[in-house]
Amino acid sequence: TFSASATASGGTLRYQWRRNGTDIAGATLGSYTVAQSAFVDHNAVYSVLVTDGAGSVASNGASLRVTPVAV
Repeated sequence: TFSASATASGGTLRYQWRRNGTDIAGATLGSYTVAQSAFVDHNAVYSVLVTDGAGSVASNGASLRVTPVAV
């Protein structure tokens, strides 16, 4: 789960989470949980764009680390 915290200076906050720079459909809350991951998701970069009436700001990216489990 990734989460963001922000304060508004120009109205209601809106969030848009992104994976590798592409918007994730429906990911518009203050946090985003990766429902299921696979090794192909290793090092995917997640970020969030937070917008209010005064403008918008993007977070720094955070990489998802996927560790394979030996069976």
